[in-house]
Amino acid sequence: MQLISIACALFVLGVLALYCVVPKKYRWIVLLLASLLFYYWVGGYYPVYLLCTSAVTYLCALAIHLLQNKASDILQRDKDALSREDKKALKQKFQKKEKAFTAVGIVISIGLLVLFKYTGFITDNLNLLLSGVSDRHIPVIKLVAPLGISYYTFQTVGYLIDVYRGTVQAQRNPFRYLLFASYFPQIIQGPINRYAQLRETLYQGTIPDFSTIKKAAFLILWGLAKKNVVGDNLNLIVANLLDNPEQTDGLQVFIAVMVYGVQLYADFSGYMDIVRGISMLFGVEIARNFERPYFSKSLAEHWRRWHITLGEWMRDYVFYSVLRSALFTKIAKKKRDKAAKKAVSACLTAAALFVVWLMMGIWHGASWNFIIFGLGNGAIIIFSFFMETYGVYARVLQTLHISETSRGLKWFRVARTYVIKALLSCFFFCSSIPDVLLMFRKMATDLVHIPSGISYLFPGLSAYGLPTLAVTLLMCAALLAVSLLSRSRDLLSELSAKRWWVQAALMVLLFCVSVYFKVSQQGISGVFIYEIF
Repeated sequence: MQLISIACALFVLGVLALYCVVPKKYRWIVLLLASLLFYYWVGGYYPVYLLCTSAVTYLCALAIHLLQNKASDILQRDKDALSREDKKALKQKFQKKEKAFTAVGIVISIGLLVLFKYTGFITDNLNLLLSGVSDRHIPVIKLVAPLGISYYTFQTVGYLIDVYRGTVQAQRNPFRYLLFASYFPQIIQGPINRYAQLRETLYQGTIPDFSTIKKAAFLILWGLAKKNVVGDNLNLIVANLLDNPEQTDGLQVFIAVMVYGVQLYADFSGYMDIVRGISMLFGVEIARNFERPYFSKSLAEHWRRWHITLGEWMRDYVFYSVLRSALFTKIAKKKRDKAAKKAVSACLTAAALFVVWLMMGIWHGASWNFIIFGLGNGAIIIFSFFMETYGVYARVLQTLHISETSRGLKWFRVARTYVIKALLSCFFFCSSIPDVLLMFRKMATDLVHIPSGISYLFPGLSAYGLPTLAVTLLMCAALLAVSLLSRSRDLLSELSAKRWWVQAALMVLLFCVSVYFKVSQQGISGVFIYEIF
């Protein structure tokens, strides 16, 4: 069952109807059963692995919680009898046990992720290394990764670490916890929610009022239009490039690469709008995953606005963990002069960023393409970090007599960031590194061409006729307008406050356009790009 399908729409409406008639205290159970049914429907046997990961992280988090309570009780009971050294030794004893349970939970959960997603990649590369020194061959086992495993693994591991750090209390009810791990709007493609945020609304059993229903409908229809009109139509241009890389000249390659950035945003953010809207119908607030990312002035800022929940997960559980590790702390504490201390601090931060971006690449897929994609982003972010740390950018602007607040500089940085991200995305959507190198070579040596017409500029898409092209471009303009206006305005609230006929007209327009392109282009799969991760 695809998210954009009649079956899914009927499923959501059926669950919503049951959710509204069931007594409030049992509504979370309706969501749990619906989530497990949905995941079974889209993946067959996949719930088995979800249940394994959920059970491991639940039990480990509960054990940590009990140890923390026990340590607290002993310290409170014997606070007068224990010396400072005894209290310290007791805390260390319990912390060691807590850390062991945390490590067990992480190793098993990440181990399942590695087993299903990376076993084939690892064995392929080991065989490549062994081929030069031995005739021995490791059997290649390529397993089918359960849908959404990258998302629910990170979500449950994040919960386990939060319990260990004491930022949240462990959920004692295993079924409530399973709902957190399996909540159906987020299970396939995120966002990667935090327990502290999601629990506020997940178990309340709130029935939406009419205003919330209208906002949810607008979000769902807007997401459908993004995906069906922009994402799928622009995919025709990118697919034409991938199908005929040798016959495409440098300018067409460049256009397709720039177009892919818009396609990916429409596809991924469209999905997020749809699932946020569905979740609103059940009174559940899930995390936002996008915040006008293509208006970022640097690549680092772009990744703080794009796939926000993944970036925050990497920051909180990888970057700070590496930076505050015993090795990094020991290096940072060594006595040095001011300049050396600044240099060491910068290098340690850069090393932590390197680990983050290596993991970012690996998380996206079991391929060297994705690893290079992650490290490429990381290299540029680390380079910019050093330039800012040592004031190189500021001195260049001062030399050129350019104001830091100049509007022209701002839009130059926005355009530069978009182009850099789009070029790096070549590693993201190409199946092999030679194809990426071919594209870069063409853009470097064969870029200057005079467009011969619409079919040249928009190959693949133009074959569907001028009306399709015109509607797609208008929808792209609407995307840009919404991004500009949403900077300082709550457009969703404003729309839901308009006259009823304005709201109805807009909803009907979005619905009709989305359905038309969904039905008229049966050759397009309609699968979301980030589902594969």
